[in-house]
Amino acid sequence: MILTTESQLVAAGTVYVSGEIPRVTPFERGLPGQHRRTLDGTGWEPDEEIRDERFLAVNVAGANEAIIPDTVAALREFDLAVIAAGHCTGWRAMTALANAFGDQRLVPL
Repeated sequence: MILTTESQLVAAGTVYVSGEIPRVTPFERGLPGQHRRTLDGTGWEPDEEIRDERFLAVNVAGANEAIIPDTVAALREFDLAVIAAGHCTGWRAMTALANAFGDQRLVPL
């Protein structure tokens, strides 16, 4: 574990971990009612600012995008009533799924 507020590249430069994201506008109030475990682990304390909020970005070169058409075609065989695709599916695959199965069957998570 590395404790830092600075951004960093990890995993041979393929993963970017942002630095702490500063709150700079009046509407960025954190999450009212948010709590965290105390450092000694015995209780809970308010943590509404969520000061360690960050984002993670992964550089995917898109090599697996070539299999999207075959994957969509193979899914047709299952005659699924609902396709619950997560955000990691990617927008190109989500678009292909929506085009093939329609908005009624695709449920983005």
